Amino acid sequence: MKLLPVFLLLILFDFSLFGANIHGTVFESESKDPLIGANVILENTSFLAITDSRGTYEINNVKPGEFTMVVSFIGYVTIRKKIVISKEIENFHENFFLIEKTTVLKEINVVGNFTKGTDQNARATEKNASNVINVVSARTIDLSPDITVAQIAQRVSGVTLDRSSDGQNQYAIIRGIEQRYNNTLINGVKIPSPDSKNRFVPLDIIPAELLQEMQVTKALTPEMEGDGIGGTVNAIMKDAPESLLVQAQVGTGYSQFLFDHKFVSFDSKSINFKDPDQVHGHYYASTQDDFNRQNLIFNSDQAYPHIIGNFTIGQRFFKKKLGVLLSVVDQDTHTGSASETNSFYIDTYNNPQTTDYINRYIYSHTNRLGINAKVDYVINPNHKISFYNMYLKTSETQSRWMDDTIVNGNGRIGPGTGYVSISQRSRLKIQSVESASLIGTHRLSKNLLADWSAVYSVATGQVPDMAELNTYHTVLPGGSWLNDAEYLKTITHTWQKNTDQDFTATANIEYLPKILDHQFSFKIGGLLRNKYRNNYQNDYSLKPILDSLHQDPPYTGILTAQVYPYQPVGNPEYNTSNYTANERITAGYIQAKTQFGKFQIFGGVRVESTEQSNRNLTVDYPGFSQHFFYYTDWLPSLHLSYSFTEKHKLRASLYKAISRPNYYELVNYTEIGDQTNTNGNPNLRHSKAWNYDLRYEFYPNAEEVLMAGVFYKKIIDPIEQTLLDNGGQPTITYMNFGNAYNYGFELVVIKYFRSFGFSGNYTYINSSISSPKLYYTKSSSTGSDTTSYINEKRPMQGQSKHVANISLLYRNVKAGVNLQLSFLYQGNRISDISFYYKQDIYQKNYLDLSFSAEKTIGKYLAFFIKLSNLLNSPNEMTTMAGYFVEKYSYGQNYLFGLKFKLRG
Repeated sequence: MKLLPVFLLLILFDFSLFGANIHGTVFESESKDPLIGANVILENTSFLAITDSRGTYEINNVKPGEFTMVVSFIGYVTIRKKIVISKEIENFHENFFLIEKTTVLKEINVVGNFTKGTDQNARATEKNASNVINVVSARTIDLSPDITVAQIAQRVSGVTLDRSSDGQNQYAIIRGIEQRYNNTLINGVKIPSPDSKNRFVPLDIIPAELLQEMQVTKALTPEMEGDGIGGTVNAIMKDAPESLLVQAQVGTGYSQFLFDHKFVSFDSKSINFKDPDQVHGHYYASTQDDFNRQNLIFNSDQAYPHIIGNFTIGQRFFKKKLGVLLSVVDQDTHTGSASETNSFYIDTYNNPQTTDYINRYIYSHTNRLGINAKVDYVINPNHKISFYNMYLKTSETQSRWMDDTIVNGNGRIGPGTGYVSISQRSRLKIQSVESASLIGTHRLSKNLLADWSAVYSVATGQVPDMAELNTYHTVLPGGSWLNDAEYLKTITHTWQKNTDQDFTATANIEYLPKILDHQFSFKIGGLLRNKYRNNYQNDYSLKPILDSLHQDPPYTGILTAQVYPYQPVGNPEYNTSNYTANERITAGYIQAKTQFGKFQIFGGVRVESTEQSNRNLTVDYPGFSQHFFYYTDWLPSLHLSYSFTEKHKLRASLYKAISRPNYYELVNYTEIGDQTNTNGNPNLRHSKAWNYDLRYEFYPNAEEVLMAGVFYKKIIDPIEQTLLDNGGQPTITYMNFGNAYNYGFELVVIKYFRSFGFSGNYTYINSSISSPKLYYTKSSSTGSDTTSYINEKRPMQGQSKHVANISLLYRNVKAGVNLQLSFLYQGNRISDISFYYKQDIYQKNYLDLSFSAEKTIGKYLAFFIKLSNLLNSPNEMTTMAGYFVEKYSYGQNYLFGLKFKLRG
């Protein structure tokens, strides 16, 4: 931290090389108002400027010579002017006055010519869209303190993230609708999930530097896949540039948590990727020698610093016909977290009672790799073929240390309670997603367009030999468990691997006739997807060889422990986590769009037919269970917009969407637990929802916006986890519960005041759902305890009533400085649904403060700083009544480095 002030001072200095400075202002010719977001370039050079909030531009360090200045702005006539820079000139001033185009547009959609990835292009996309979306540009991403798509997504109005135990933001919750109701696209195509049981994709697998922009769609159109009740996150990868582009970045940093704690690690290279059953065949009787012990030897040392880097190169060749781009991102980080937890039960007076007090430390080494490659070829002005290949991989090596202290009847915690258990776990988790897309776009005639795509995707997840060492101390009253004897309890080894393969084909045809002097668009299309998923899991438990007194022997170290496999053959023949699933989706749609003056109408209907099946192992004859599911959904939508002026627009949307159950929820399985069992539910129905949106939009200029809107959702057959009294055995399962309701208000503001700017959003969300909860009552006649079910109305899981983002911005084009201070507020939300009445677990209010800075150094370089979680805000959970459940702390995170950019 002592070096941090030095880094902050660096951004105040200008390291520019000597040369002439070209500057001026771009005005609108008729009104003489400044034009914000106009492009000013020196033709055939890498010099480019975009006018700021005052319409001014500046190009620095121009060597003597003759140049052609090109000034362009959407909807205005481009100006080209020759200039000469001599050795004597230090400052060259030139103003430009652009004339508005008066040509009549023949298309319904107006496509801007802003540079891709800029804020101006993002605002133009939002403005010209036919539905309700929010767009984050590559430039905004680049200047933000965030390095993954998950972190970027939480800056969008109405979006919050579900955090993992090690502090990683992973799954998007859109408008208070949890991750099961949302989907993730890359370049407009759905990608499979590397999760072993669920559909949703962890957004932290996607590095932010790969993106050209991110779109969050909140109102689906007929041509979009229909399983997005909450919304859709679309990560649009970088495209081939018109001229040579070379970008590179390298950075380093550290986690404050690891300044304060030594990093605990194990030898991940020693892990066996195959279990004894896979190595030797079924029914092999394993011994203790078949299991690795090196991955249960833990070492503490100072962690290595973060290393992040990315490289992008692209250009068009052969008279702009062939476009090529390659972008690679690698992020290697070390993080940690500490937590304290109350484990509790609900007594017969309906109050929580602590049973255990748990301390937990997690140390994670994460490597995140992303590769985006694109090749496109323009056959002629009417035909284009594109090929994308995207590869994402995250490898996380995690060490976990946990002590679990039993609380005695007097509520005492710690020494003297009689029993303290210690758990040490090593885990290597590898997730990857690869997708290859071949896309064709064609103009078959003046009024007839067509496009098609063929996409193959595969997602894998693997946790090879997750090993856990469990020991315990028997503590005498007044003693310290750290000084008392340690005994071996169990050693467990688990192997898990899943694969999700996905082939998708789409085809669309659009007809653009003119009817009664009105331009129409009629579009039809279809989709066919075949998906195959399988999951393999095998668990082994090893127990200590008892001493001569038939007691657990003292634990003297993992290398000398004498153990035997309690299940020598593991459990692959009846492990209910071993399952396969097939899914076939056939979809078609028809949509139409037209405009009557300032009023646009866009609507249609989509039909999706779903065929599913799954098969899993069981302990009963005939040894497996198989189920089939068939259903068809008609999904209408209507989107209306009215443009009061060029800057003011009102939108209204109605659409119907669905959410299919997660794969494993439909499997007929039973997992036996110590106190409760867990069952799948093949009778689970998919959820449907009617969604309504109304939004007002104001675009003062090319990069500013004001949006204010309301939304309402009625969800039919929402899916919730619940607890049933199954013949006296408490059983956790998934069920449908009537209807749920979700409504709220969103506000988005982006505004600049000369060099200062403000970007903020606020979302109010309210939702309700009813489900049965267990409740204890005492019989008035006998005084005995009885349980009953009470229907409880509550918010939906994951919903925060208040969500806000505020960013204070500063940009100085002349000095090449950009600063951003970002606040994120997330109100109370239900983290976990309790099975007992009024005992849901809430995550308390969460406030995050982050800072980022960038300072250009000469013509090609920039220095950057990214500081996150500066307040070290914990994730703290309590029950509705305020009973403490859990608190995670992660520490601040620091990054700094250099960027290089060359544009030909």
